[in-house]
Amino acid sequence: MLASGRVATFLLGVSLFAGCGSDFQTRNATGGSSGSGPSGGAGGVANGGSSGKGGTANGGRAGTGGTSASGGTAASGGTSAAGGSAGEGGATAGAGGSSSGGTSGGSGGACNELTLLTFQDGGFESQGLGWAGGGNYPEYASVTNAAARTGSYGAELNDTGMGVPAVEQKIPVGAEVFGKLVTVTAWVRLVSFPGLRLLLEANTAAGVHLGIEFADTDPANPEWQNLTTSLTVPTTTDHLNVAVGSTVVDGNGVAYADDVMVCVDGFCSPCN
Repeated sequence: MLASGRVATFLLGVSLFAGCGSDFQTRNATGGSSGSGPSGGAGGVANGGSSGKGGTANGGRAGTGGTSASGGTAASGGTSAAGGSAGEGGATAGAGGSSSGGTSGGSGGACNELTLLTFQDGGFESQGLGWAGGGNYPEYASVTNAAARTGSYGAELNDTGMGVPAVEQKIPVGAEVFGKLVTVTAWVRLVSFPGLRLLLEANTAAGVHLGIEFADTDPANPEWQNLTTSLTVPTTTDHLNVAVGSTVVDGNGVAYADDVMVCVDGFCSPCN
């Protein structure tokens, strides 16, 4: 990692941004949520919940005489006694229940690491590993401390002349991903640049676009914005292209991008 204040410049690349005349749609990713209270997932253990004889819950059920934490409730499918104490056999937790203060697994729960696709350095903490400059030359893209939303680094798009800025990453695709819905999210901030676009492409080996989806920033919002877009992978796809770039044909200014994430079937990279 670079010391504070140093800058790493991206390699050159080509992508599709403003001025290409295509119509696209956006879709929202399903976000996870954390549960509160002492309930556990199927077969799980309720943190701070059931105790007494039999110790921890086995198969989601407390031992004989066990009591749940004060005011605790069970997940869907379970029951707890008024006042937070369970009767004989304790409280049961339904499938997909979350542990105390934690998150449940699977879709809508805790993050599972994506292995079907290889997406690198979504938080830019490895100096943009796997990313390249995109848009029209020169791309004006670098990794800086100032562009970080989380961690120490982010991608800074600093357009000071002709062309438009962008960063992009190609993701190889295998047959196991064909027909699956891929969702990409990214956090961006318009410091002084007019607009940014999160772009997701499905391409052939020759670069022919089989599918394109994107989401644009709200130009009136100067704070960090979360962009989300999704695409179902066609059967002849060779690679996906994930990019963050300009919504205008030409414009000057500074914008930031950070915390890019790719998800398939509830599995994500990076898994945070």
